[in-house]
Amino acid sequence: MAIFGFGQEEEEQLGIASLGDSFSGIGTDGFSGLAGKKNDPLATSWDNFKIQFGGSLQTVDDILGTSTFLSDWGNKLEDSGELGKEDYQPIYETSFLEAEGWDKVGWALERASENAASMGATVAASVAAAVAGLGVGGTIATAGLFRGLLNLDDVGRTHVENAGKEVKDFDAGEKANLLFATALNTALDSIAPGKVAKGFTPGSQIDVKEQLTKWASKLNNYEKTQFANAFFTGLKKSTAIGLYEAGTEGTQNIIAELTSKTRGKDLSWDETLGQSAAGLAGGTSFGTISGYRDATQNRREAKQAQRGLDAYNLGELQKAGDDFATGVKDYDKQYQELLDKYEGPELDAKIKELIPVEDVIPERVDFTRLPKTQFENLKTGTTDFLLNRSTDMIERQRANTKTGEAYYRLNRTLRRFAPAESGTGEFQSELSFNSLKNLNISDFVVPFANIKDKWESSYPMVGKMGSKVGQNIDKYFGQGMEKKIDPALASEVRKQLGEKKFKELNDDIKSTRKNYDNVYKTLSKTLGKDGLEVGYQKDYLTRGWNREAVEANPQRFLDTLGESYIDSDGKKQKGVGITDDAIKQDILNAVLNGQDPSVLTSEQIRNSDNRTGVDRPSFEKQRDARFSRIPDEFRSNSPMTSINDYLMNASTRIASAQAFGSNKANRLNEDINYLLENKVIGNKDAQQMWDLYDAVHHTFKRPQDDAGRARQDLMRKVAAAATFKYLGMATISSITEPAWIIQRNGIVNTLKAAPAMAVHALAGIKRSLYSGGVGKGATSNFARDLIRLTGFALDPRNTERTEKMFAGDANKWVNVFFRMPAGLFLTQYTNFVRGWAATAALKRIESEAKALKRMKPARRRRLEAELKENGMTIEDFASIYRAGGNKIDIINDDFLNTVITKSDGTQTRVRDLMLPWMRKMVTDVALEPLATNRPLWMSNPDYQLFSQLKSFPILFGNTIAKRAIRKLNPKSCTADLMGQMSTLAAIGTALGAAALAMAIKDEIRGSDYERGPLDLVGAIGIPLVGETSLAAYMGGPVVGTLDDFIASLYGEGLAGTMAKGPEEFFDLILRASVGALGAEAVGDD
Repeated sequence: MAIFGFGQEEEEQLGIASLGDSFSGIGTDGFSGLAGKKNDPLATSWDNFKIQFGGSLQTVDDILGTSTFLSDWGNKLEDSGELGKEDYQPIYETSFLEAEGWDKVGWALERASENAASMGATVAASVAAAVAGLGVGGTIATAGLFRGLLNLDDVGRTHVENAGKEVKDFDAGEKANLLFATALNTALDSIAPGKVAKGFTPGSQIDVKEQLTKWASKLNNYEKTQFANAFFTGLKKSTAIGLYEAGTEGTQNIIAELTSKTRGKDLSWDETLGQSAAGLAGGTSFGTISGYRDATQNRREAKQAQRGLDAYNLGELQKAGDDFATGVKDYDKQYQELLDKYEGPELDAKIKELIPVEDVIPERVDFTRLPKTQFENLKTGTTDFLLNRSTDMIERQRANTKTGEAYYRLNRTLRRFAPAESGTGEFQSELSFNSLKNLNISDFVVPFANIKDKWESSYPMVGKMGSKVGQNIDKYFGQGMEKKIDPALASEVRKQLGEKKFKELNDDIKSTRKNYDNVYKTLSKTLGKDGLEVGYQKDYLTRGWNREAVEANPQRFLDTLGESYIDSDGKKQKGVGITDDAIKQDILNAVLNGQDPSVLTSEQIRNSDNRTGVDRPSFEKQRDARFSRIPDEFRSNSPMTSINDYLMNASTRIASAQAFGSNKANRLNEDINYLLENKVIGNKDAQQMWDLYDAVHHTFKRPQDDAGRARQDLMRKVAAAATFKYLGMATISSITEPAWIIQRNGIVNTLKAAPAMAVHALAGIKRSLYSGGVGKGATSNFARDLIRLTGFALDPRNTERTEKMFAGDANKWVNVFFRMPAGLFLTQYTNFVRGWAATAALKRIESEAKALKRMKPARRRRLEAELKENGMTIEDFASIYRAGGNKIDIINDDFLNTVITKSDGTQTRVRDLMLPWMRKMVTDVALEPLATNRPLWMSNPDYQLFSQLKSFPILFGNTIAKRAIRKLNPKSCTADLMGQMSTLAAIGTALGAAALAMAIKDEIRGSDYERGPLDLVGAIGIPLVGETSLAAYMGGPVVGTLDDFIASLYGEGLAGTMAKGPEEFFDLILRASVGALGAEAVGDD
């Protein structure tokens, strides 16, 4: 959602003065002149640049004897520059020679400052050309073309003044002299910018092995340059450029006078010396750029060598890791064959006969790494804390691996948490925990969600809001699951539904039982790999927790977890049988925190081996007799809600077992221990990995007592209030999101998906008004079915995107707000964008599949990179296409459940490849806050007020912005013209949409705030750009409001500030109920 921060988007509402307004007098007044005039030579340099550039455009037309748009444009620029200079008053109004003593230095610096924009623009063009790889010749040509126009105006003014007529009245000889002088001056001018940009020009390529040897030698013999030596090296270079520029400026003045009508008779040595002095000052200033590069050349070359060696070593390590992975796959295949064939002692004996996988040693180049400077450490720490993904730390440790096994284990740990980023070309070796969880949701939760939706009753005009399954149907469904049906209840439900729908209800019960059995089979297979067994009780209904009842009587709940407890009738009953008080407290905390009690935190995993007594009942054993001993008062009274919770928990538990290991995250534990023992990571890194494990399971820093829960609950309420007050127009700001569908899937595919989205919108409106009667599913469409298949648009309790994006953590009040008119239906709009992104992605996939046999090399390379990032090859993709009968029938379960053999010999379902790919293509556009794609602290609920509203800009910077930069990077190893065109089109569309959104919001508020370019850039989501309130950005809206309160105390006093209280409270109630639009309308009245 295209919301950045309060300082930029909601500044009028917060009442925080912009930094530009607060400090408008600093650096602009300078020394005051007469009649209110100001001295600001740097600002005036921009006006001088406009006068020069505008004059040059008019001169071009005058020389050619034409009258084109150049003259009109040039005239407007010149007039604008003259207008800007009207209030400029120089300090030194004398000539250079008339200035006395040190005033000559001041005179030269002032004149240099007055021309800083022209010189800076020329240098910037040169550096840009060099960085773009145009070479020395291209750099000089770029600077020459740009500077030539400015010199044409300078020389032209001298020639016009000396000839006493305009350029358009010059004869051929005079025009030739003008062009000749301009060419000479431009040749002189191009040398200094070329010297500045020289250090930016890429070097030539040489033999790889020779280069690797040189790089290693340089690093092994690296000595830090002392500050004094670096300073004098830089000073020497900048002074040389300054002296050259002094000579150039003086010579240019002489050339202009000698080639004019008077042939040098009007030459003033005072003016010539003055221009030389200004050239010395300006040239020395801009020469510091090149001087700095010369001074830091040694370390810069060493850093380049280190990057080159890291890239080479990483490539070799990847190869070794792939070879080791092949060995692991062969071992796992043999291991699974033994599991299927043997059991007991015979199985143990056969497993011991398996030959362990041998490590692979790559051909690396060893070298001494550069010591990190304090600034580099500060930069890494700051960006990790404020902006970077929590998984970036793991990725950086690749440089510490030395063998195939070490790389394999580190990369496996990384991929368990986060998939390969789009646009990187990295191989997705295995599915992440989140991808696996969403696959399981697709397998188990979505089918039941469709059933539950079908039997819910709803109210007209409110759609799904407040819809629920009727008590009789809900109760009957639970009895049907346990095959303990009350005949009287069955008769009543049959009468209520009618025979046809009653039969459908029983069919849905059978389908859900089958779903339960599939969960059991998947659990058995997954946990069996780690030697665990799953408890099973036929026709058993797992019932969820009644959190309110547990919260009302926590001690009684703890008693039921023990060996025995006294029931409500005063009788002694057998409890669950847990003897460890710490385990019972953990379960209580989990229930009160809304978590699955069977999910162990990293701390509990590491402490469990040191505990005695009966272990906590695990998720797999919730179907045995122990948990059934907990009395009904602490159980959910809604069977269908319990089933939904069970299937969600099962999806998470299976994914956790698949990704991290089912026996207390044994696989992750083994990998972390190996990496520690082999010094790939340190203790701090290991702790962060375990913290990340907690974060993806939603157990990170969750409260462990009532005080902690009360504190976090208060924070949620305050965050919700801030959301109601400031984010009623978030949907308007989010109109930029569809632009990035173009960048991800191309213009054509985005437009092809538009008709389906029109149907989706109409069906959504209908569903919002009335979601269907009992026994009749809500109005659906292809796009909605598509995103539900990937785990979106399900029960609000199963999705927390908007809450985490805007409130920092799961927040039921924010969830409701954004589903209502007050929140402008942001949730519905988000699903609309998801549907559009998913449909466009499918159009692209279908297009690529149809073109496989006739694909051009460039397009094939792009597709190979895309498939590689999703764990596939071209051959795998072709197999998927053939499995669908030469079509991608994504909604068809038979197609999705088809098993194909991949090019590496492994077998997998089409579902396991296609759905994670589809979901990634959706979340690359409609960003999804996760523990892994944000800084880790944002997963800490204690910081939810500080993280409020920061998710979007951080996610945007970590995904969309990075992907766009990769596409547009001229140094990219694979040219992607179509991708670059789509990226540019997306940026243009996003900027246009951002401008429209800001205009709409300003019109609603009645604001006349003047928006600038930075506001536009910030509005599309770039972090920190356009931010005007540091307090609001760093602390979130609540801290920003406090900042506003303190400012008001200083301005209006305590009485005036407190008098605003009732008005602010009334405004909050309005925004929570009728939304920002209604509140603004009432405010206007």
